[in-house]
Amino acid sequence: MVAVVFNCAKCEKPMIWGSDHDTEDADGVGYIVSNYHCNDCNSWIEHGQPVEEPNNG
Repeated sequence: MVAVVFNCAKCEKPMIWGSDHDTEDADGVGYIVSNYHCNDCNSWIEHGQPVEEPNNG
């Protein structure tokens, strides 16, 4: 797994990872959603990454 590092779009300071959770869209595609926040300006973002299905073939 590769760590994702975001800088705040408002103040350009590094954002701090808060947590991850699983979700799925209306078509049933699974995602891991990570949330990040900025201690300097209180901005926050959510980053969604599709969950890859194992290759059984």
